[in-house]
Amino acid sequence: SLVNERGINGLADILEYSPGAYAPSSFGELTMPYIRGDVAESYVNGQRRTNNEYGFLPSFNGVEAVDVVRGAGSAVFGAGYLTGGYVNYETKQPRFSGPETTVTTRLGTWTAGGLSYLNGSVQVDSTAPVNDRLAWRFSYEGKGGDTFYSRNNDQDDREDLFGALTWRPRPGLTFDFHARSAEYTSELQSHSDLV
Repeated sequence: SLVNERGINGLADILEYSPGAYAPSSFGELTMPYIRGDVAESYVNGQRRTNNEYGFLPSFNGVEAVDVVRGAGSAVFGAGYLTGGYVNYETKQPRFSGPETTVTTRLGTWTAGGLSYLNGSVQVDSTAPVNDRLAWRFSYEGKGGDTFYSRNNDQDDREDLFGALTWRPRPGLTFDFHARSAEYTSELQSHSDLV
């Protein structure tokens, strides 16, 4: 997917591939997408994630694909009042095709002019079916190193764990579960989501 091929780490990275879309800093974070000059809605797997302009900062450890759409959202997504467009983050789903494990490592960023940083990360993503009706997927990502933030006496190190389970008890009925837990060194607190 484009998320892995281009090393996309967050909202600002994905919006570079979407004409007319950008993410200005909102309370110190790039969390709110703007499309066609207006605020856009944010969804996770088609469910509205926020109704304010503080934004939503998903961990891209659990994101497999991102839909960026200009214009008002479909009626399928329900009522919304932000009209620029919408961004739908699609989480990683377990695969029934067989076991698969992917390891991704990044060393850092190199740019001319002295803004290069050793900002390493490692991600281990594994999925497998238990049987023809049940499959699981787990993804771990650890990140740390010498970045802009640490040079300014702040750390942006993190550890993130994402898990998903798909159960198909009978044809036409599917249950999808996913959970995420993240530990951010800079905030000295942990955050978890369960959907």
